[in-house]
Amino acid sequence: MKIRLFCTLVDVTRITHISSIPLGGVTQSEGSIMMHRLLISSCFLIAICMQISAQQLRWEALPDFSAGVCRDMVETPDGALLLAGPVSLIGQDGRGLFRLEKGETSLQDVSPTWSRITALEVPGDGSLLCASEEALWRSENDGRNWRKTQDSLRGSFRDLRKLYDGNCYAITSRGAFFRSTDDGMSWDTVSTSLQPRENWGLLDFIGMTPRGWYIVATTSFNPRFSSDGGVTWLRYYLHEDSIHATPRLLYHSYLSPHDGALISAWQSSIERQPPDWHSYDIVEILPAADFRDDVAPTDLISNGDSTLYCGIGTTNYFFFGHTGAPDIPQDSVGILRSWDDGRSWSWLQRGLDVQSLLLTSDGELIVSTLFEGFRRVDTADGSSSAMRFAYGHVSDILCTDDALLVTVDSSHAQGVLRSKDAGSTWNWSDSLKQWFHDRAPQLSMQSDGTLLRGGPDGMLSSSDGGRNWFWVRNSLASMARFTDGSWLAAEYIWPWQNRTECTLYYFDAFLQLEDRFPAEGMGRIYDLHVGSTGLVIAAADSGLFTSLDRGRSWQQHRTEVVTRLFPQRDGSLLAGTRGGFLASGNGGASWTEIPVYSEFMVHTVLRYDETIICSCSRSYDERGIPPPGDRTGIIRSVQGGEWFGVMEGLPTPEITCLAMDAQGVLYAGTRGCGMFRSTEAVTNLRHEELALPHALEVSVYPQPLVSQGSLRLRLPARSTVSITMRDLLGRIVLPTRSCSLTAGTTTLPLNVSGLVRGIYLLEVRWKGTLRLLSVSVLP
Repeated sequence: MKIRLFCTLVDVTRITHISSIPLGGVTQSEGSIMMHRLLISSCFLIAICMQISAQQLRWEALPDFSAGVCRDMVETPDGALLLAGPVSLIGQDGRGLFRLEKGETSLQDVSPTWSRITALEVPGDGSLLCASEEALWRSENDGRNWRKTQDSLRGSFRDLRKLYDGNCYAITSRGAFFRSTDDGMSWDTVSTSLQPRENWGLLDFIGMTPRGWYIVATTSFNPRFSSDGGVTWLRYYLHEDSIHATPRLLYHSYLSPHDGALISAWQSSIERQPPDWHSYDIVEILPAADFRDDVAPTDLISNGDSTLYCGIGTTNYFFFGHTGAPDIPQDSVGILRSWDDGRSWSWLQRGLDVQSLLLTSDGELIVSTLFEGFRRVDTADGSSSAMRFAYGHVSDILCTDDALLVTVDSSHAQGVLRSKDAGSTWNWSDSLKQWFHDRAPQLSMQSDGTLLRGGPDGMLSSSDGGRNWFWVRNSLASMARFTDGSWLAAEYIWPWQNRTECTLYYFDAFLQLEDRFPAEGMGRIYDLHVGSTGLVIAAADSGLFTSLDRGRSWQQHRTEVVTRLFPQRDGSLLAGTRGGFLASGNGGASWTEIPVYSEFMVHTVLRYDETIICSCSRSYDERGIPPPGDRTGIIRSVQGGEWFGVMEGLPTPEITCLAMDAQGVLYAGTRGCGMFRSTEAVTNLRHEELALPHALEVSVYPQPLVSQGSLRLRLPARSTVSITMRDLLGRIVLPTRSCSLTAGTTTLPLNVSGLVRGIYLLEVRWKGTLRLLSVSVLP
């Protein structure tokens, strides 16, 4: 049932009357300001109610979908968890910051930035600190909101810690060293003289000895220390005038609060150095076996006293094979514990492929694993239980007739997750390899049912519904299969390559190369598709192209970039582009353009009957996907008419992909928050009434605005409207304009490029009434 909100129309005379009510001694101007703020608050409520009325589509998390390794996590003062984004292969490591409430199955996106999160710290005053690559941040409300406190001067921030003296310290990769004496509210520069030479590597760790010496580690195992407050930095000192004493900082290190011993875990052992560093003891924690190079310490933490925990897991330094039948014995991974400050160790838990650890205030260990998601481990007996919440960077979704297939970019191992029960349970495919690459994995289905998965380890194919995958070729962006079994493939252009023209390859049915030819004037080719008539369609930087001779010559249909092609179940073909999408009902021979929003890039287009679902963003990167922080939105329409946002239940605007199954159920992949499913099928949604409204309806898209946006007006009859933008003090910030509009829907451009960041009030006057909307503007 559509909800009518009569309070959205405010009579101007009533506003004047209300503003004259005594306000407890405040002045006339103060009362005016308060009224504007009250109206803004009302607008927020009205906007929420209108959204609920319009969309009728909600999302729920799939809590058993967890596909990512979290490197940084802390417990907030109110008992929630704060998690950095998952590890990635395409340069997106640790991007995003997410909060998990107790008992919830969905994360909350609380990211202060979408650059990489490198460290989290709890200073002890009830606040939280966060280091991203470009800045330091502080939150005073358990991580829900963040304030920038320090920009990086040189390099990117690599570590942030509270040390022996009670102060907080941060260090950048290129030698800027900061200190805060007020729990991260402000920062002073301790030193900029720590400039690592080429053979040092990047600065990567900061500590302090009991005697007050600063100590830093580098990625090339060349630690330095300073005994004079950061003025000079040394590699070693002469112990008893004869021994070169130097700290040994290796991957995972810890400084004992008792005797200042330096404890480091690396490869198959844990080393313990006394405070003067003149010697060290080695404790072998892993046996000398063939799998030693694939298993190593992955984390080292303490309870603040004498108990230490060391995580053992699969490393990301070497290739490894199938996860269905791992080559690494399960009793080689798990958690080691030391009761005596690192002198001796024993197994607390065996079997979990541990990647990072967190000790909570109630004495439990939170473990991020490679393939089993997050686990809680009881430190009394080592028993573990699954934590059910969605997590992971989803790169693509494909719905087949009998399964849901998902590729992820959130682990140093790649594969396909498969679900037979609409996302309730998941299984990994048996082909997983580590391969550093810049291409996010994507899925496609050929006309004969063959599945293709492009990604870091090359192009793979599956003929059994995604259960088993076989390597086809390397360095291919996309492939399409003809009815005779032959293939057309587009070369993948690496981001570091100084060119934009790709090469096309023609293979026979046995994948033997028969021909190759340049794709002149097309730029990067993101997707290929062969229609039912044999026509080849290509989505490329330079637009949409078709070929009748298997890719040797091309006809250009559109000049705007097209990044993906979406075959529909009814045989039609859709393709997103800037400002809208293209539709073809004849195998790609001709195309119709459907406008959406002129300033936005449409990435995913789905259709079920008359309902159209799109995901859109402001831009795209060299892989043809929305970049981090671009705030992708999901919208839907009936027959391409009015568009409504359908984001209710999604905790983040970082949407990466969409898919729809045969029953009309929608699935959404996110950057960090895992997988979501619509609570209703599209077929069960009542279509919006397309009749003229009874009164003026106003909406602004997107929210928040960056430079440009759209103001949408729906009128019951031809009328004149007046539009004014004000700030919170009631001052006009954009010139008032009057427009004579016809009945129905009109979309007007809204240019806010000259406004500073903040909340503004949009006034639309129509027939003696005033319609008010709050508008959020970002720089």
